[in-house]
Amino acid sequence: MLGLRVEWCKGKARQDRWKEEVELLLEEHRRILRFFDHRSREWERLAEGEQDWMLPGVRFDNLSICGRIAYAKKQAAQFQRMRTHCIRLWANIDIYVASNGEMPLPKYLVPRYMVYGAEDGDDIDEAEEHGEEGGIDQPETDDPRI
Repeated sequence: MLGLRVEWCKGKARQDRWKEEVELLLEEHRRILRFFDHRSREWERLAEGEQDWMLPGVRFDNLSICGRIAYAKKQAAQFQRMRTHCIRLWANIDIYVASNGEMPLPKYLVPRYMVYGAEDGDDIDEAEEHGEEGGIDQPETDDPRI
């Protein structure tokens, strides 16, 4: 009976750690989106000339000003693209978490070790060392040449 209690406590601790990990990942997602948005707005302000970002010792002519504005606009667009990419990538994460993992994960979110047949927690290299490369639909055979 004591062994059963110990195993229950271990399982409960594991569950609590996973719940905390999910909470941390969701918070990380939220912060990443805010960071990309903040950086994009910062570069847009620089492109509009709201902040002085002229560097000491650098020429202050029309060509260099146009170049800096173009660079700032390019940076702002890049951060917006990264934000949009993350939003698309994580579109179903909230639904997946709310379903307690019962909804199947989209293929692009399935960890590689699950696809390549490694045991849970194994590294991909370890799975390949054991001959588990080539995917989950490999036919079983005794032929060593295959």
